[in-house]
Amino acid sequence: MTVRGGATFCSCSCSDTLSQAKQGITSKEIALESAAGHQLFFKPMNVWVEPVISWLKK
Repeated sequence: MTVRGGATFCSCSCSDTLSQAKQGITSKEIALESAAGHQLFFKPMNVWVEPVISWLKK
């Protein structure tokens, strides 16, 4: 799973790398819109923790 801060944080996507994953590997990418930049990930915030937990439970 890739969680990134959207265009305000990083305009690059990991989709090219994720598409090269071995068969049977599932991936998901989420782009969040936030002016917090890297600080968005300094502490657990529901905006990114909840999607990660949901993805891990699959």
